[in-house]
Amino acid sequence: MKKGFRYLVVILLICTSGVVYSAIEVEEENIPEKVFQHFYEKLPAEYPIVLDFRAGRFTDPLKLKFGRQLLEDGNTLYEQEPESGLHLSLDYDSKQREKSSGFFLFRKYYLQEEHSFTYQVTELPEGRIIRFDDIELITVTKHKSSNMKWYDPLLITVVVGSLAYLFYFGGN
Repeated sequence: MKKGFRYLVVILLICTSGVVYSAIEVEEENIPEKVFQHFYEKLPAEYPIVLDFRAGRFTDPLKLKFGRQLLEDGNTLYEQEPESGLHLSLDYDSKQREKSSGFFLFRKYYLQEEHSFTYQVTELPEGRIIRFDDIELITVTKHKSSNMKWYDPLLITVVVGSLAYLFYFGGN
């Protein structure tokens, strides 16, 4: 009974750890679309809006998507903050990690990049935060390198074949 209970606890911990840390794996070219879909909401048209996006290499595509959609929805965009209105800010951070899969000679290495976006809508001049949200996206590059070279399968075949020959014919 105790052994089965321990296995159940371990399985539950593994399942809940996956729920707590949830990130979406996407292709890098789809990141602006995913971020836009996650954060965009229709805002009241009577408020002037200022976009303050600091999203690294994704700044221009995100500003274009948000700006275009806000204008289609009837909002007014400004370069500098007016006396009253809404301030939309988007911040970005990324971390790169080298990961590996496989074992021994068959191990492959690849880069995993975690993209964190934080979105905030603030009402001016009060500074009241209307919305605060974040999303984490993960991109994985194709394998960067491998322990195995092109000639390694040939060498392994030669070694295994030689050992088989020795074991079969070596006793005579």
